[in-house]
Amino acid sequence: ILADEERGLLDLVLAHPVSRAALFWGRFLAFACVTAGILLLSWLGFVAGLSGAGWEVSALDLLLPHLDLFVLLMLFGALALFLSMGLPSRALAASLTGGLLVGSYFVTSLARINDKLSGLNKFSPLNYYEGGRALDDLNWEHLLGLLGFTLLFTLLAWLLFERRDIRVSGTGGWKIPGWMTMGWWLSLGKKGK
Repeated sequence: ILADEERGLLDLVLAHPVSRAALFWGRFLAFACVTAGILLLSWLGFVAGLSGAGWEVSALDLLLPHLDLFVLLMLFGALALFLSMGLPSRALAASLTGGLLVGSYFVTSLARINDKLSGLNKFSPLNYYEGGRALDDLNWEHLLGLLGFTLLFTLLAWLLFERRDIRVSGTGGWKIPGWMTMGWWLSLGKKGK
């Protein structure tokens, strides 16, 4: 969505009789379908190798780690979408999301070595990602928790998209490098009045 806005195409798309909600949810569902399709191909590759590997795992059991990975990928995708609605550029939102993902990885990995990081690790999404352990016993509470945050970030992004002004080609981003300013957040409140 933001890439089209940065190229000056989003205002042209929205000039057609398509609602913002339809555009937003269509793009989000496309992202979800592409992510699911990639993971489905990965799952099929594992299933194809089951007979020669000698694993005592069913094809359905192999689906559980892929389901867990799907929810984690959707969480970070929704977070990036949410951040892109408030930050001045797609690159900044993607960089911040990538930084949070890498930070989450390091916190979760180091928390297994150092107990002092266990308090911080509670806020790390990767702490709740099961990965290959999902073959034995998928923690459905963790999965539903990650899914809940995914839905929260997606709904917040949608609400911000509904209320924001669309930049047109050539208007550029913010003139202040870096983070969100208080004026932008205050302008959201004024639109509703």
